Amino acid sequence: MTIDTQWLHQKRVQSRALDSKSWIGRWLVEMLVGLFIVFLMWQGLSVWLEMTTEITHFPEALDSIGPRPQGGFKVDTAQHLNRVQPGRSFIDNEVRYVGKDAQSTGPFVVSINPIAPNTFSVAALGDNGRCYAELMHTYGPGEEYGWTKYAKFALGVTCSGSVATLATVTARDEPQ
Repeated sequence: MTIDTQWLHQKRVQSRALDSKSWIGRWLVEMLVGLFIVFLMWQGLSVWLEMTTEITHFPEALDSIGPRPQGGFKVDTAQHLNRVQPGRSFIDNEVRYVGKDAQSTGPFVVSINPIAPNTFSVAALGDNGRCYAELMHTYGPGEEYGWTKYAKFALGVTCSGSVATLATVTARDEPQ
């Protein structure tokens, strides 16, 4: 059986919509989409790179000493600090304090060095194996003024409070 009909060729609706736009309009849309994809890739890369630079190895337990005690930093002995745990609520972890000649063995083992009633240094081993130190100094009539300095020692340096002195801890910014 044969059916005699005339063959009609019609364009699809989608191709008619494309034909109604100029090639400049299509090119412009494609360029904008391409630029948007490049922008998203650039944003993703910049966020990823920023994440890798924000990783810090500075032991947060070094900031756990708290303010200068009434009797000066000389009253902050390892035994006293282990008993009162001044920074436990701040870092949500127990810190073990050791004397200035004892070596820190990790980020939550802090070797303390009460240099003078108004000067105190601490050292702890970072999670990267380097020794980090912080030195606090107060002055003024009521010891209300002061400054803090930081240090990151070379790999292999014995990490004890005795290495953290006024001569070795000199950086103004916390090292990474």
